[in-house]
Amino acid sequence: EKILIEALQLSPDSIHSRTELGKVYQQLKKWDSAEKILIEALQLSPDSIHSRTELGKVYQQLKKWDSAEKILIEALQLSPYSIHSRTELGKVYQQLKKWGSAEKILLEALQLSPDSIHIRVELGKVYQQLKEWSKAEIILLEAIKIQPNNVYARTVLSQIYLRIEDYERCEKVLKEVLEIQAKNIHALNLLAKLYYKQRRFSEREEKLFEIYKLNPNSIPTLLELAKVFIRFRKYFIARDLFSKAHSLNSYNLCIVTELLILNRLFGDKDALSELKEKGDQILKRNKYARCSHRFIHFSFEENEKYDLIKRKIKGQYTKGKIISEDGTAYPFIEEVILNNRLKNNDAVWFSIYQDKSNKKEYANFIEPYYENIKNLVELK
Repeated sequence: EKILIEALQLSPDSIHSRTELGKVYQQLKKWDSAEKILIEALQLSPDSIHSRTELGKVYQQLKKWDSAEKILIEALQLSPYSIHSRTELGKVYQQLKKWGSAEKILLEALQLSPDSIHIRVELGKVYQQLKEWSKAEIILLEAIKIQPNNVYARTVLSQIYLRIEDYERCEKVLKEVLEIQAKNIHALNLLAKLYYKQRRFSEREEKLFEIYKLNPNSIPTLLELAKVFIRFRKYFIARDLFSKAHSLNSYNLCIVTELLILNRLFGDKDALSELKEKGDQILKRNKYARCSHRFIHFSFEENEKYDLIKRKIKGQYTKGKIISEDGTAYPFIEEVILNNRLKNNDAVWFSIYQDKSNKKEYANFIEPYYENIKNLVELK
């Protein structure tokens, strides 16, 4: 970035430096800067194919699909044999769900570049959407034959096998990917998904923990692991995982909904009010947002019998009660949610609830104490 900016200071009308800087901004995810510099390049060279194609890629990242389609069609009008522009346009048509147009443009690109792996993989994805499983399998196997160590083609092929419930071949292909690239997170995620479908839960959890170790900020992994900890009756850890996912993407309605459900279970009115407001904001922006029906269904209903007084405080487990750090003894609430692995005198997290009818206070959501969620395997 620094050296290309210097080049532009020395030669302000350099198209090549601008286009290369546009590529750098893409790598840095500075999409607005990339768009601005590539538009400047086009103003200086209105017939530039390269600048147009790069701008088409930026528009895809900004989800400006109509602008991406328009600029890439312009590129093809200027250079009808441009393989790169055709391939990028094929990707845009997939986003616009123009599957016939995507297939047509990618087949044209393949005729121009018969040995292309990338075009074959994109075609495989199109055939997957069209549910033309045989065509998808054939084109992806061709890609693997051309380049045996290509993990991308194998990963897409595994998704085909997963969709048609050919679990044996799906697992085989994913294990081949991991032999080539042991830390391929996409393959590990797909393997975890496969194990879930096969009800191989312990193997699935092992893969999820492996992914978390490789990438603790993977939102799909955080969500799946939160559900695992709910199954272990460790709700505070689950809430921490959902909250971490929410901090990474605060406008994901599915994450908001999961937090809403969990805090509804806790009876945390303040948290529910905030989450309801956030969910409503998301729906105003996009009424078709994923999980919209589930969010509306699980909107806050007041706990009739108990009020939450304090959530997640430290204490000590003894049979039938919890002793807080200040020495107060709290009996268990009716139908207590209690982790079944606790032993006498274990340190715990718990929440305090007050019975509305008699103002007595009780303990609920009692689970093993932990400092943080860095090492999830130990917390399991």
